[in-house]
Amino acid sequence: MVTLDNLIPVYYDDKQNLDFYKKQCDAGNAKIKELMAEQKITDFEVDGITAKYIIQKKESMDEDKLLILLKERGYENMIRTKEYVDMDALEDALYHDTIDKDTIVEMDKCRSVKEVIQLRVSKKKEKKE
Repeated sequence: MVTLDNLIPVYYDDKQNLDFYKKQCDAGNAKIKELMAEQKITDFEVDGITAKYIIQKKESMDEDKLLILLKERGYENMIRTKEYVDMDALEDALYHDTIDKDTIVEMDKCRSVKEVIQLRVSKKKEKKE
């Protein structure tokens, strides 16, 4: 029978181990990324294990900039009471070409790009014969 008397000490030990190994994994992950970046390596294989160094770009819109731009250009119908851009209305306007080209060009300046460094490690599958 599982009781709190049994479960809590086991959980505590497991959590301590998890925290220890998480720190070890995070440190190893950071060091591998650092070395691969320094050596300009995107793929590395050892003992059938492949590591891939991936730079992923994430874009987001600077809504404050976009609000100012849309107000200046007379597109208040896309701005709601809590001032935010109605992305559905904006998408609809873009799809139906109801926004002038200059504004569309300026809107691109409201976009920001964020890089996220990732590391993927996988074991090589054995070939079936």
